[in-house]
Amino acid sequence: GRISFYEVHLMFRSVLSQITRQRSRCSFWQFRAFAVESTGGQQAEISVEQTSSEDRKCLRLYNVVRTAMPSDIHRLFQGLKLERVICELTPKFSPTGDWYVELANESDAVQAMMRSQELIGVRPVVISPTLKSVVDSVQSER
Repeated sequence: GRISFYEVHLMFRSVLSQITRQRSRCSFWQFRAFAVESTGGQQAEISVEQTSSEDRKCLRLYNVVRTAMPSDIHRLFQGLKLERVICELTPKFSPTGDWYVELANESDAVQAMMRSQELIGVRPVVISPTLKSVVDSVQSER
């Protein structure tokens, strides 16, 4: 059966952490992944066809130290072209520790995903895909 985009996202985070630990290369947006269903051990194909090319350029960073600056995010993604860097703020305008980035292209986004678990300050940053609409809504709330 089909699996939702959210389930793909959660599965990929698990796979990415294993890949990151091994420091091997992968292609996030072009992969064909399979999940083992809990009953019968059958494999179910995961569909990522619902995502647009604009969505495939957007990432969410979390577990970022709250004192991080945009320059820290640019340093993390050195060598990649960032279109937007947005810090999510609480209603009292203090950082939540979540950042959103939009990269210039899908290739840069794939390379950026490989930098998950790298440190900003003393914390390993977790990087996951997100939708462009989410990035737009975070920016409009500012």
